[in-house]
Amino acid sequence: WVRDSQVVFDRNPNYWNAPLPYLDRIIMKPIIDETQRINTFCTGDAQIAYVLSVLNADRTVKQNCGKMNTLVLNGGTNLHMNMRIKPFNDIRLRQAVAMAIDMNDYSKVVDNSLIPPTHSVFRTDSPFYDPTIVQLPYDPVKAQQLFDAVAKDNGGTISWTMTTFQIVSYATPAEYMQGKFNAYNHVHVDLVE
Repeated sequence: WVRDSQVVFDRNPNYWNAPLPYLDRIIMKPIIDETQRINTFCTGDAQIAYVLSVLNADRTVKQNCGKMNTLVLNGGTNLHMNMRIKPFNDIRLRQAVAMAIDMNDYSKVVDNSLIPPTHSVFRTDSPFYDPTIVQLPYDPVKAQQLFDAVAKDNGGTISWTMTTFQIVSYATPAEYMQGKFNAYNHVHVDLVE
């Protein structure tokens, strides 16, 4: 392992489950910038690349650089809320946040409809999926009513700050949500990347 350069994995000749593994060597190189990582892959200087952004992965396939094997994780996009302090100690606000985002629109806008919308912690093809345990449905009218009630009880606009990573696959969803939340009355969301 050479920090910020590469790590080399060589085949263990004494591996207990011979003849596995079938690879003699794997070299992994951390390329933080996704565009540079894709360019390295497309020029043939890498045989496999992990692309976080759905749109970048789709563009890579359309450039005929390779085949995409989609890994859609359970859980979808997550918002973690500190429920011990204001404003998220109020269940009405947490419900409003859940109802304020249209996951079908999110899938179209953020994921270019390449990843189906999620409405549960688990995908519908997961063995753990339970159709009776899903998030609150998109309901902008009810969300606004809840935002109004929480704002009234707390003396005005409800404000919070969302934090995210400075990586397109995190920043884009966060910017989408910030815009949607800020479109509601009595809500102001700042974003820190």
